[in-house]
Amino acid sequence: MVQTDTPRLAGWLGVIVAGLGSIVAGAWLVGAERLTRLLPGLASMKFNTAVAFVTAGLALFVSRRKPSGLMLRMRDGLATAVLLLATVSLLEDAAGFRSGLDELVVADPASATAPGRMSAGTALCFVLSGVGLLALRRGRGLGKVALAELFGMSVGVLSLSVLMAYLYDVEDLYAVDLFSSIAIHTAALFALLSVGILLASPHHSFVRLVTGETPAVSFGKRILLAVVLVPIVVGYLVHEASDSGIIPLGFSVALIVTLTIVTLTLVVYAVAARMDRLEIERQEARALADRMAEAMAQARRMELVARFAGGLAHDFNNILSVIIGQGQLALLDLEEGHEARSAVEEVERAGLRAQELTRQLLLMSRREISPNKVLDLRALVEELAVVLRPLLGETIELHVHVASDLGHVRGSRVNMERVLTNLAVNARDAMPSGGRLEIELKNARVDARPSERHVGLEPGDFVVITVSDSGTGMDAATRDRVFEPFFSTKAPGQGTGLGLSTVHSIVQQAGGYLSVDSELGRGTRFEIFLPCIRAPADVEQTAGVHGLDVQLFGRGETVLVVEDEADVRRMACAVLRRYGYRPIEAEDPLEALELLATRDEVDLVLSDVVMPKMSGPEFAEKARAVRAGLVVLFMSGYDASGEAAARLRSDDVLLNKPLDTVRLLREVQAALA
Repeated sequence: MVQTDTPRLAGWLGVIVAGLGSIVAGAWLVGAERLTRLLPGLASMKFNTAVAFVTAGLALFVSRRKPSGLMLRMRDGLATAVLLLATVSLLEDAAGFRSGLDELVVADPASATAPGRMSAGTALCFVLSGVGLLALRRGRGLGKVALAELFGMSVGVLSLSVLMAYLYDVEDLYAVDLFSSIAIHTAALFALLSVGILLASPHHSFVRLVTGETPAVSFGKRILLAVVLVPIVVGYLVHEASDSGIIPLGFSVALIVTLTIVTLTLVVYAVAARMDRLEIERQEARALADRMAEAMAQARRMELVARFAGGLAHDFNNILSVIIGQGQLALLDLEEGHEARSAVEEVERAGLRAQELTRQLLLMSRREISPNKVLDLRALVEELAVVLRPLLGETIELHVHVASDLGHVRGSRVNMERVLTNLAVNARDAMPSGGRLEIELKNARVDARPSERHVGLEPGDFVVITVSDSGTGMDAATRDRVFEPFFSTKAPGQGTGLGLSTVHSIVQQAGGYLSVDSELGRGTRFEIFLPCIRAPADVEQTAGVHGLDVQLFGRGETVLVVEDEADVRRMACAVLRRYGYRPIEAEDPLEALELLATRDEVDLVLSDVVMPKMSGPEFAEKARAVRAGLVVLFMSGYDASGEAAARLRSDDVLLNKPLDTVRLLREVQAALA
């Protein structure tokens, strides 16, 4: 917003006032009386009046910048001179004597009046102007109006009255009593002087209403000209018509009153309309702020639950590592047909189901370490649609629409499949009698001001995934809680309440945005905005066949296992020992570094990522400094802060907990090859 330099404008007005006053004073000195009046037959500006204008203009010019020291004393001295000169003229006029001060230059002893003396009305205006100039030094006066503003506005009102009197030929306002013989150009200079005092006022609260940039000020400036000009023009036209006899005086008065009422009514209506629009905008802004506050509160609630769920899942993963690992080891020792084998297999299956549940918890808390790649969603959705159709059943129609120029996104293929599968299953459950499910993928650009349904969505290019169904829909209360962890509308035992919260977390983890629009009886529509990437999609590598029927045995190599959880550490060592390796246990990185310094037979290190005292990547750096070329494999359920995983090298291998026995053995074998 551009700020107007009002004191500088005041200084230039002072130059104009002083310059015009100098011209009139010079005309008196050289005898050019025609220059002392604006038009022949009109009152002239007296010599003392011209001198006072020069003095006041110079005082105003000094105020163009905040004066101090000598300049401040100069301004006050000039203002005092104006005040004294006008006061002497008022006293002379009131007492009826002649001091001779106003006849030093223009003298005419034979005249009954003092030819150089200013009129009493002019003197009064100069008294107010002088006090106003002196008041520029002071602070606030009455209420919120500065003293300088008060006196400046008083001068402006008096000068405006005289100008209107000349316009409407009302001689009583400028030629009788206090207003006798005030020249029209004298009144005009007083108007400029009053504006200058207002502009130079140190607080200029009145001027701020004219020079500001707020909506109310902008509106006021648009109607100010009409409010001032309409009464002046209408009054002048009616006055001329009345004087010429075209319309009678009574009709003129009635017409003026009517037009004034119409003008003021229109102004009031315009002000009311503007205030109404401002109130509507204020209410809309407040509603938007309330929605954003509620969204932030919801995000904080979800973050608290997510932290709890993530910590719980991490600890549970360590327990599952022991259950699944020991179960798989037990199966190696149980022959087919053994009476205990089926029970152990059931334990293993239960552990794997629990593993999927903890993975959802970790995703929801954004603590699962999952590989992100550039994905081709077109190919992913087309392949997934083949799986979704039998999942949805014959009563639900599946329609997939993919834009031909669809961009790529960055994320995990498994996570994206999980998002679409969860949304499809929720849609299926919302259509027990059948219906229609549509999945649409397209490119979209979000401008700087997204719609109300997408509060918080940053501008940019996105790939938009829309999943909409014709199901039962949701009420507002359910819609507001739909992404909360463990919130479910299904009967007990039919859902975990983690499906949509997992979807929400996956989308956020990918840097995207998720919104839902739903009404009872009108279906549900989910929109997922994922940042669009123009890079080519990464090629998916097909994993090898996993099973226990491959040659995974070692040849007696020594593996140092660094894990702070004793149960997990013992389980990993048991698996390695069972397959021909020689494991060494270390419960923290410091102990592991001591072992590396004293034992040369260590061929490989298997280390946790997040541990007390030192992180896994930091330990690996120190270990490689002790033993050059040492191979380190990492395992983790999640990275609590994100910093440890960020320090992993691009060629480091990361095993997710619960540990998969086959993958563990394969990676150990590959690292030692």
